[in-house]
Amino acid sequence: MRFVSPLRFVGMITIVACLGCAVPRDHHTFSVYAPGSEQNPFLSTDDLLTAGLVSESMVYGAKGRLFEAESRLRKARYLDPNNEKVQFNLAVVLGQGGNSEEALEMLSKLRGSSGDQPYLIVATADIHNGQGDRERARTELKKAFSMYRGAANDGQAAIIARSISNLAFAQGLEQEALCYSWEALTLAPSPQQLGAHTGLLVALNMFSEAESLAKQRIQQSPPLGASVQVHYALSLAHIGQGDVAGALREVEVAQDLLAENPEIGAEVNSLWYLLKTLSPDPEDTEATLQKFEQSHIDAARLREKPTYALVRWPAAARELLSKVVDPA
Repeated sequence: MRFVSPLRFVGMITIVACLGCAVPRDHHTFSVYAPGSEQNPFLSTDDLLTAGLVSESMVYGAKGRLFEAESRLRKARYLDPNNEKVQFNLAVVLGQGGNSEEALEMLSKLRGSSGDQPYLIVATADIHNGQGDRERARTELKKAFSMYRGAANDGQAAIIARSISNLAFAQGLEQEALCYSWEALTLAPSPQQLGAHTGLLVALNMFSEAESLAKQRIQQSPPLGASVQVHYALSLAHIGQGDVAGALREVEVAQDLLAENPEIGAEVNSLWYLLKTLSPDPEDTEATLQKFEQSHIDAARLREKPTYALVRWPAAARELLSKVVDPA
């Protein structure tokens, strides 16, 4: 299971371009002025090439074209072998591409030369998790969590705490998962964190606690209720308590908010389909019936290729899903 990783490709070099009329006679000697540097007031051609290669790698990386991203970053490292930011980005790309050992070696060297920076620790944890070593990933993430907490960076600490909670849950460490989930919600009481914590309570069969907490928080801060994750989790909590009508009501609210988080659309629509089969309405409109057919397809696909999200469904919902008939 993937944890919530805060790593992204990061910009490496800021270039200030000066406009001029003259065309350089020799491109090998042409440089762009870099204010603020007395010893080296100009960016060399190699600096510009490095910046361009890093920029290209960011574009390729965002498209999932890791081979091209790696190629550009290797060229950038050749041009500027001491650029630690280039090395870090290359390590991240290597890790994402499955070249874990080289990535870990690079990160280890960076941690030795730059000190144990949180972003280096998180990158290391991400690779260990990709290797299936959740224990080491959790150990590394706890170091980063302590550092962010110590620096009063509650936003990053909350992200790391959520990652630790997810990993702990996947390992069956329910109490640790619950503790770090609560830390994440306390440090960053956002709709996403409320939805994640409510979903964890549901996964632990704490249905009434999940409903009570979510509704209390929404009452205290109404904007927290404008989240597909929160209402999706509330729907599951109602299912766990045998309240089909309440579950249907919440999942329909979640559907209205799907534009915010479309990647869980299949799960939300499948849940709606299952609930509609339990409480069909003879007065449904043609549009509702059409949505019913489309959601039936989502549910069938979800049954054939279950996602990690289904682990958090109550047993009653999973049993109903197993009975869905492939429309084909």
